[in-house]
Amino acid sequence: LEFRRVLFRSPILFYYLIFPLSHDIRIFFGVAHFASLTGGFPLGVDYAYEAKPIANRILFYGLYSLFSPLWTDKVLFSLSVKLFVALVAFICIYIFSKKISEIFAIEPYQVFLISVVSIFTCSDFITFQTEWFCAILAILITTCILSKHRIAWTVGGALMIPMFLLKGISIFYCGTVIFAILLLSIDNLKKYKEFLAGAILTGLAFLISIPFWFPHFINDALTVMQVNGFGAVTFGLIDQISVTLGMTLALYYSIPILTVSMFCACILVFYYIQSKQWLKIGLISAMWVVTALPAMIQTEWYSYQFAVFTFTSIITLILFIDLIRDKTNKTVITYAVIITVLIMCAISFSVYSWHVTYWDTYSSDANLINSNFSLTSQPELLYLDEGAAQWYFFAPSACRISVPFIIYFNRTGHDLRQLPAYRELSECISTYAGEYIVTDRGLAELSPTQKPITKKVEEGYVKVWNQSFEIYQKKV
Repeated sequence: LEFRRVLFRSPILFYYLIFPLSHDIRIFFGVAHFASLTGGFPLGVDYAYEAKPIANRILFYGLYSLFSPLWTDKVLFSLSVKLFVALVAFICIYIFSKKISEIFAIEPYQVFLISVVSIFTCSDFITFQTEWFCAILAILITTCILSKHRIAWTVGGALMIPMFLLKGISIFYCGTVIFAILLLSIDNLKKYKEFLAGAILTGLAFLISIPFWFPHFINDALTVMQVNGFGAVTFGLIDQISVTLGMTLALYYSIPILTVSMFCACILVFYYIQSKQWLKIGLISAMWVVTALPAMIQTEWYSYQFAVFTFTSIITLILFIDLIRDKTNKTVITYAVIITVLIMCAISFSVYSWHVTYWDTYSSDANLINSNFSLTSQPELLYLDEGAAQWYFFAPSACRISVPFIIYFNRTGHDLRQLPAYRELSECISTYAGEYIVTDRGLAELSPTQKPITKKVEEGYVKVWNQSFEIYQKKV
């Protein structure tokens, strides 16, 4: 592989490293820090509640643990984590590129370059999100299945379980991977038996571990489904399809590779129709549709919910370059794709540059708060924010549910007060007797059903800070 073409002729790593970790990612790492204070892996990770399933918590706890000595220096911590993840991703992509070059008449460096650009030109709001990691995991699973070694096939199947447990609805991405593998190679059905065996054995092992390692897993999963209103129909099917399709077309500034690959996918489909390759038409269509289903079902359409399209785009571009290998210069096409993506990346850079200022404001405010109130040295804090406060203030949460979305989502028409998790959190809040309470949303956002919480704060505490965070101190 000609690494110089990747590392010294494009601003990819600079773009990836320059932005700070987004708000959601700070929540994940804050919860990982809380888990380290409550026993670590596995029971502490299970105890420290967060809306994402257990595999996401394990992932961020692992990254946190590797670089925990740098935790107090957030810039150095963030850069170290990003460089480590990039290194792991580069290794996966390198092996993936070699495997692809054994199947198609494509140079490894071309696959490597397209894959790196696809993954690392996503906006800062997308990188490190669960779906972004799913895309990298999809590359690794595909590499395992394309291998000639039986153990790799089994490992590929085993990795399907973490893919599912990263977000739950990410089970659809397992379908994305399967359709991608069938598009790339249908050569040895025996490998799929090994693949299935790996998935089944790993799934059984996880189920057995739940009572011992993850006792809160089932209740937490059910809570998230009810809090998010899973199964509630808020949009018609036509509306869901229309908005999802519109978002895939509009995300050129967040996932620059997506627009390019959609154009290439259309060309592939027309070619397959012309040449009557009906199986490939079905497989490529299924790969794209299944990748879109999670975003369509969740009806939130956050840009990060489309991150697995980076993997879909890589597979599509590989097929496209292979298609034109006898018709034009593959190198020219490869670099045309890269240049187009980097232009879109520059647009994305300008659109998202405000994040730098926005999150630096939070950091500077947190430093001022700590210098005035020493929150980090408190034995415990009541966090009523969205979860990122644990990134700035290192004191352990007084409640297991340190990301209390459940109290903000409780409102007229969506009553969550009957849930065990809601009662658990309400009891914890009512018995809290610590010195400070931290929030970043403001108690005004609480619905009238939260009067016991607002009453406790208003009667027992006084607001002493109101910039970025709201800090309430216990009345003397």
